[in-house]
Formats: sequence, C-alpha cells, structure tokens
Amino acid sequence: MKRGKKVFITLFLGLFLAVALSTPSPTIAEGEFFWHGYKGDAGHTGFVNQKMDKKLALQWRYFFGGDYVNPLQIFGNDLYFLDRSGFLYSIQKKDATENFKVSISEDRMVFGIDMNATYIFVTTGPVYSRRGISDMSCFLTALDRESGEKVWSIKYDSIVCSPPVTYGSQVYCAIGKLDPTYTKTAGGNIYGYDMETGKETIGYEIEDFAFLGDYLTVSENVLLAEANKFDRRSRTQVPPKLIAINATSGILLWTEEPSEENRQFGMPTIKDSFVYIMENPRGGGRGGGRRPPEAWLLKIDIKTGKIIKNMNIQNENFGFFSPTLAQDAIYLNSFTGKIYCIDYEMEKIYWTKSYDRFSYFTELTATQNYLYTCLYNGEFLCISKEDGSVVYRYRVGNYGGIPVVSGDSVYVSGESLYCFSMNAVPMLLLEPSSLDFKQVKQGESKQKSFRVLYTGIEKLEGKLISSVPWLTVKPTNVNGNIQTCFASIDSAIMEAGKQEGSILIETNFGTKSIPVLIEVIVPPPLPLSWNLKEGQITNQKNFILIGKTDPLTRVLINALEIFSDDQGRFSQVILLREGKNHLILEAFSKDARTSSLQGSITLDTIPPFLEVMIRRNPSDPLQVVLEGKTEKGVLLLIEEGEYHALEDGSISIPFILKPEQTKIIVVAQDPAGNKNKVVVSIKP
Repeated sequence: MKRGKKVFITLFLGLFLAVALSTPSPTIAEGEFFWHGYKGDAGHTGFVNQKMDKKLALQWRYFFGGDYVNPLQIFGNDLYFLDRSGFLYSIQKKDATENFKVSISEDRMVFGIDMNATYIFVTTGPVYSRRGISDMSCFLTALDRESGEKVWSIKYDSIVCSPPVTYGSQVYCAIGKLDPTYTKTAGGNIYGYDMETGKETIGYEIEDFAFLGDYLTVSENVLLAEANKFDRRSRTQVPPKLIAINATSGILLWTEEPSEENRQFGMPTIKDSFVYIMENPRGGGRGGGRRPPEAWLLKIDIKTGKIIKNMNIQNENFGFFSPTLAQDAIYLNSFTGKIYCIDYEMEKIYWTKSYDRFSYFTELTATQNYLYTCLYNGEFLCISKEDGSVVYRYRVGNYGGIPVVSGDSVYVSGESLYCFSMNAVPMLLLEPSSLDFKQVKQGESKQKSFRVLYTGIEKLEGKLISSVPWLTVKPTNVNGNIQTCFASIDSAIMEAGKQEGSILIETNFGTKSIPVLIEVIVPPPLPLSWNLKEGQITNQKNFILIGKTDPLTRVLINALEIFSDDQGRFSQVILLREGKNHLILEAFSKDARTSSLQGSITLDTIPPFLEVMIRRNPSDPLQVVLEGKTEKGVLLLIEEGEYHALEDGSISIPFILKPEQTKIIVVAQDPAGNKNKVVVSIKP
C-alpha cells in the first residue's frame, strides 16, 4: 500500500474512532430500568425525569483493564460496558461486584454497544497502523446478556461500521464503503436485523455517499443517519446528508442538508415528534474562509423533514452530541467550554456559563434540577440548571465519559468507573476488583498489587487468605482503611493451561474476594549449542568456544559467567592445559528455563613418535617395505600418498622406489595436527 493511502486510512478511521463511544436504544420494558447509549431515554434527549440531591458522595470505584470506550448500558441492577482492550464487562450497580468479563476481540477495534433485555450487540472493525489494515471487514455480534456468550455474528466487507442501535425487536447498523484506491466514498448501507436470529429485515442503500461510523438515532419508527461524500483526488467534499428512513420498511422518508457546503451536522436528538440538531462550521470552528464561526440550532419535523425553526449562535462550534433536551429547556455545550440554556421557542437564551474545555467523550446529562458532564482536565461536574453554577465537582481523570443517572446514583467513567450516590454509605472496596496475570511461562514468578479500602471513618481490620497453593498474598493482615497488598504467583508448581484462584478478604466490615486468573504456558526448551565436537583434539592452547542460545541469556562456562547478545550468540577464549580438558556449559533464561552441555577437548602439543626403516626385496631392488613404529591414530604422509599405521601403531607399508631414488621422507601427523618427520636414506 502506498504511503498516501496509509495516511488517508489513518485519518479516515481516526475520525470515527474518536467518537466510537456507544449507541442509543429506545426499548424500555415495563418495570425495568434501561439506560442506553449516549443520550439515555427513549427519545434520545439526555434527560432523566428525576430530581437529584447535590449532596453526592463517592460510593465506589471499579478499575478495568483498558481505556474506556463506550458509555454505560444499564439493565435492572447491572451495568454493562466495553473497554478499548476488547473486553465486555457486566457489574452490579450497588457495589461493582463483577458478574462477568469476556473478551470480544483481541485484535479488532471496538466501535459501539447497545442491548435489550436478552442480548448485547457489539460492532467491531479492523485495527489500522502504519503497516496498513490486515483485515478489511467489520462485524456485528450478538451476545447473551446474562453470560456474554456469542449468539450470532454478521460480517461486512467494509472498514467502516456504525455502533449498533436496538429498537423494538430489531437491531440496526450502518456501513460505509470506499473505492479500491481508498480516495473516495463508494456507497453506504443501513441494515436492520431480527434480534433473535440475526436475519436481515430491512436494507437501505445509498450511492456515492457513505456512513462513516456515526451514531444512528431512532424514535417514533423513524431512523436517522448521516451520510458523507468526498473525493480526495479531486479535493471535493459534498455537504453531508441527514437521512431519515422508516425503521420498519427501510423506505426513505426524507433527507436534509446543511445550509452551506462548509457546514456539518451534529448528532440528531428527538423529542415530541421533532428532531433537534446542530449545524456546525466544518474544520474546528473556522466556518470557512475568513468568516468568524457560527452555528445553527435546527428544529425539524420528524415526519416530513421540514425545518420548522432555526436559531443562529455566533462565534461558536458545538460538540458532536449537542443538544440535550430537558423538560424545561434545551442545553448546548460548545468547544469553547460554554453551556447555553435555551427556551424551546428558540428565541431566548436563559443563561450562559463558561467552564474549562469539555471532554470529547462526554455530553450533558440532565435531571429535573441538575446537569452532569466532564471537563477536559478530568473533573466531573454537577451543575445547577437554575443558573449554571457548579454545586459539586470530583476529579475522575482523563477520558471522562458521559454521566449516567440511575436511581439515587450517578455513574461516570474516567481513569476508573465511579459511582456517586446521594445516599452513599461506607463500603469495603477492592482496587482493582480482579487480577488477571494473563499468560505466564511455567516456572516464571509474577506479582501484582491491589488495594483494600474502607470508605468509613472506623478502623478496618481483617485478614487475607489465598484459595490455592500457587498464590500467596502479603501482608496477610489488614490494619488500616487503605492498605496496599501484593499477590504473587509461582507457576513452577502449576499445571499448564488456564487456572483460577481467589483471595478472600475477611474484615470487621464485611467479606470480599478478588478472583485471580492466569494461563500457564509451557515454554519451549531453552536452546543451547556450541562448536565443541565429541572427542575433539587440538594442538592450540587457546580454544575459541562459540555458541548460541536465546537472546540476552546468562551463560556459565566452567563457572565463568558471560551473556549472549541480542541474537543469542556468545563466544569465549578458553586456555587449555596439556591433556584432556573437561568443559561444562550452562544457560539460564530469565523465565527460569535451564539447559546444559558437557564435553571435553584434549590439548596435545607433543609430536608423535616415529621410527622407520627399509626392508628390501632381494629379487627386485625397487620393491621395498617401510617398517617401523609410531603412535595409534597417526596419519603417515609418504611422498604424495597417505597411509595409516596398524592398530597397535606398527608400520608395514609396501613401497616402490623410483630409479636412482636416494631417500624417502616420512611424516607422521597425529589427530591434534602435530608432525614428526623422518628421512630414510636408500643405500645403493
């Protein structure tokens, strides 16, 4: 793939990655509480019809494995969410007790999540990098809500996919296509599926435009999606379209475009048969050319697509999720850090308040008397709807998500998941709530830390107990309201495979347990080789031992310590003594694997004994026999020939002399390479 294509794909996918948080759902079963997606209630307004108390206090924190991606989904007494590392979590609202944690995908990007009483729906897509994209496909997957087990899955031949949205008995998803050169949009589709079977129920297709991973909104049997069209080669970009289709039949109802081509829509919000949507300047607030930025709040008839009213707001660009529609007013949060409170006639601004810049991953959530949101600096805010003043704030860390209100509590994500409650009571907490050592090589030891906390003022006392012999915990006693502990595993005494254990914490204020997960893998034998041959003999006092093992491994040569290089190679000069020299080579890897070799090399610097004489044949003076004595294994070099002595070292070699030959040179060479030369004179 060419560099230009890589850059384009990275920017293109980055556009919807930044907003890949979650999706809404309007399905609310009688007697059950749902909170779906980015807005919350059935109309996607972001309003909860509940009066809250400003006396919030931290109830609990829950630590998860990766950066937070999706806003919370709530069903009954349980919370559900996906993190960026690809895990789906289900925890209890009251105390963050973990119901399950399952891996959705280890090598795919998470786009969004939505659910109903039976199923959880997740969309995932390809991971992009400097090397390009290996798998050009997206998936919509249905999982069982109670267990997290996969029910069905649908694959799309596209690198772009929207978060899912549930409505009635159907789940919807939109995709966008690019041409083979990745330079322009090449069509898009909206699909509806039966939740039980995954069977397609509706399909809407648009040419040239593409759905680039934005959220879908559905209410009153109308499904809204935003389509985009661009051509990178010609540097043309068509204004986006807001598309409304019938959620049951998939028939197009109407389309709407921004008033100017350099504008873009935010996320539509639906209330009382009207669509409220922001029309923002494109490109971070410039508004095109040298004009100051300005935005428009539009009110559109949901059945006809007709703009009923609009309101111009100068020098502003609003967040993707604005507006939030409460019962008393419309609330907008801007990129400049302001909140606007506007009447529904869209003629009057009740008040405006300035704050620090808002977190990109947040939105205003409204109750009867308060607004909740997160700032870019990591603070969670509770804001009075009366005048915009801050009545409660708490630092939750980076990536502050969309606050979710349920019962007497507010839930919000940051560096961990936080629960703030009007009726907070002291609680026994574990941070994190589970320990996953992942893959560990057999023989390797690892350690992880965790904290035991009690939020009350009384002194916490108790003990910690391991459930399995391969897991130890220190200290074994709790003697304070905040105590850091360490869990260590010894995989040398464990069998290969996935194993589970736990740490039980028994205290004067209750009992908790931390599940511990580990997968023990049997590492391959530690490789070790050298250049020493069996029975090797040399006449050189210095022997260069050359070997290979794993990179950066500790090696002992007769107790002399050296280390292999980053390629696993090592060498060492060995000073030999006359005679047999025994060598022991040992290697010790960082993960406790060992390997060894033993051998010997003999130093022989003494030339071999050699005694030779000639015995003539009386009948033929040119035929002689060389007779004599030498050492075992000696090679005899006579003239241009090679000969061997007998097993006992005796010499008896027939030889034919040349006419007038006066001498024979005999050289004895032993296995070490030492030589001894004898010149035998031939008498006439």
